Amino acid sequence: MLNTERFSPEPTSFSGGLQLGYDYQFQNNLLLGIEADYHWQDGSASASTALNGFPRTREARFGDTWSVVGRLGYAWGPTLAYVRGGYASWELSFAHTANFNGALLGASRTHTDGYVIGGGVAYGFAPNWSLGAEYNFYSFDPGRQLQTLNGVAQAAYNDNIDFNIHQILVKLNYRFGGPMMSHY
Repeated sequence: MLNTERFSPEPTSFSGGLQLGYDYQFQNNLLLGIEADYHWQDGSASASTALNGFPRTREARFGDTWSVVGRLGYAWGPTLAYVRGGYASWELSFAHTANFNGALLGASRTHTDGYVIGGGVAYGFAPNWSLGAEYNFYSFDPGRQLQTLNGVAQAAYNDNIDFNIHQILVKLNYRFGGPMMSHY
């Protein structure tokens, strides 16, 4: 019989990042673009659980995220509304500790592939500058994580992990090469 338990922490953390991209705006105000994003973050979440009656703490640490996405938008005047989607990668670390003495029971670290979809709005407030807000949904499924301790597999602490991130960004952008049509 397989013993399963659900680990659903609700972490909130601050992150910062950089993006580099290219947009092309057509005469009909349609915009096509590509972006590469990098976000640094140092968030974590933990929960107390029990495996076969043995109390433990499970912790997930969230590392850097990067993505490459396509962007489709529509500009009117200095305003742009857009949707985006593409490939994403995330650095994840997991650890289990015993609740009664804090001893490490097992740990793993992985990079995992996933996808991101989202959308946003930006406003060109000065030549070459825009300010915007964006929502992104990231989905990662790194699968089974083999926990080890001092290089030895700890089979009792393997986890089948599935992570989703809901991200809200405030973006300040500088556009190199001059302003686009319609001031956006």
